[in-house]
Amino acid sequence: MTPQIALPTPRLAPRISPRGARAVIALVTAAMFADATFYAVIAPLLPHYRQLLSLGHLEVALLFAAHPAGTVLVALPAARLVNAQGPGPVMTIGLAGLGAAAIVFGLTDSYPVLVACRLVQGASAALVWCAGLARMQVAVAPERRGAALGLAGAAAGAGSLAGPGFAAASGVIGIEATLVALGVGAFALAFALHRAGELPGERVEGAPAPHGRHLDAGLARPAGVVLVCGAVLGAVSTIGPLRLADLGAGVVLIAAAFVLSAFGEVLISPAVGHVSDRVGRVVPIRVALLAAAPLLFAVGFAGSIPLTAMAVALTGSVVAVLWPLGTALLSDWARHLGRSPAEASAVSVIAWSVGLGGGSLLCGALAGAVGDGTGIAFLALPCVLALPLLGGEKTALSCRFDPPTVNPVN
Repeated sequence: MTPQIALPTPRLAPRISPRGARAVIALVTAAMFADATFYAVIAPLLPHYRQLLSLGHLEVALLFAAHPAGTVLVALPAARLVNAQGPGPVMTIGLAGLGAAAIVFGLTDSYPVLVACRLVQGASAALVWCAGLARMQVAVAPERRGAALGLAGAAAGAGSLAGPGFAAASGVIGIEATLVALGVGAFALAFALHRAGELPGERVEGAPAPHGRHLDAGLARPAGVVLVCGAVLGAVSTIGPLRLADLGAGVVLIAAAFVLSAFGEVLISPAVGHVSDRVGRVVPIRVALLAAAPLLFAVGFAGSIPLTAMAVALTGSVVAVLWPLGTALLSDWARHLGRSPAEASAVSVIAWSVGLGGGSLLCGALAGAVGDGTGIAFLALPCVLALPLLGGEKTALSCRFDPPTVNPVN
C-alpha cells in the first residue's frame, strides 16, 4: 500500500536564470560523461588484466566491484558534504580524485593497488554524482525532471560509449598512455568547475531537510528499481566480456559491443525521460524490466560471437534506462517527503552501487561454480521479481506539482 504523505509547506526556490540553468546542466553532464568514461574504459580491459595477473573469476569480479564499493561507502557522507559545503566544491574534489586514481591505475601492475584505485574512483564518483544530481534538480522544474535525468543518463551513456573507444585505442597507444591522458582531462574539468563557481540557490536547495518517518516506505520501491538496474549492468559488464573472450572475441570486438550498448543508451534515455514526464515512470520501467529478462538468457546461452555481442549491447541499452527513471521517481518521492536533493541523490547512488557490486560479485561467484552462461542468466530473475515493486505507485506523483514550489527554469 502506498504510504500517506504529509506534503511540506511550499517553498519558493531562489530564481535561476535560464542561461545559468543551462550552464549548470552543461557542467553536470560533462562531469557525468567523464565519470562514466573512467568507469566504462575498464570493462573491455578485464580480460587483459586477467591474463597479465593470472586472476580468477572472483578476483576479476572483485576488481570490478571495488568501484561501486567505494561509492557506497562515500555516498551518504557525500550528501552531508553537499548540504554543508555546496555541490560545486564537492564536484571539483570528486573529479580531481577520479583523475588521480586513473593515472595511478594506468601506471601500476599490482593487483592490490589496482583494487585500491578502483575504490578511490568509486568514492570520487559518489562525490560527482551526489553533487551533480543535486545541482540538476535545482536547475530544472520537477515536471521536467524526467527529461533532465534522461539527459544525465545520455551523458553517462556517451561516457560509456567513449570508454570502450578509449579501451580499443589503448591497443595502439598503450593502456598507460590512455589512462594518464584521461586523468589529465579530469583535472582540467575539475579546474573548469572550480572557476565556474556556484549559482544562487544551490546551497539553499541543498540544505538539510527534516527527517520523515515515511522515508523508507516512500523511497524503497524506486530505490529497488535502481538497484536492479545496477545489478544487471554489473553482471553484464563483468561476465559479458569474459563470455565474448571465451568464444574467441578480441578486445576490439568486446569494446564494440559495449560501444553499441552505450550508443543505444544515448538515443533511448532522453526519449524515455520525456515520455515518463507525461505518462509517469511506472509503465516505461515495467517495459524495460520485461525486455531485459530474455536478453540476459541470450547473453548467457547464445553460442556465437555475433549473437552474444548483440545481446550484450541490447541488454545494456534497455536496462540503462532504469537508472534515470528510477532516480526521477526517487526524486519525486523525496520532494514530497521534504528531503534535500542531495539526500535523494545519495539514495540513488547507493542503490545503484550496491546493485552494481552485488551483481558483479554474485555473477562472478556463480560463473566460477556453474559457468558464465548460468551466472549471467540468473539475473533475469530479479528483473521479473522487481515488477511487484511498482504495484502501488501512482503515475500522477511523477508529473504533477504545485508551480509555486519550483524554480521557474526550463
